[in-house]
Amino acid sequence: MIFFGGIANTKSVETYLSSKFKEVVIRKYPDHHNYSFKDLVNLQDELNFDKTGNSILLTTEKDLSKLNLPMYAELLENTPIYILPVEVEFHKNSGKSFDEIVFNYVAKNE
Repeated sequence: MIFFGGIANTKSVETYLSSKFKEVVIRKYPDHHNYSFKDLVNLQDELNFDKTGNSILLTTEKDLSKLNLPMYAELLENTPIYILPVEVEFHKNSGKSFDEIVFNYVAKNE
């Protein structure tokens, strides 16, 4: 399994995937990376190098949305790319204070 993504901190992703998959390869790209044709060819080459045929590409929803471009359609047509959903969750008791900060800021700056 090859995970690729343009996220700032992949530590939690790496920990999660290592607990779910026997073999995990992480390909890090800069945060908000715009993928090039060469990036995708390199990922496919790495995927095809696995002779078992069991490898997949895994990425975030954000990164997959950057690949839904006409110029990549033919290249990615038969590529097994799956999405790892990413959720944002506030620590206990901090959600309310965050909401209060946002509402107070909006109220003061209307």
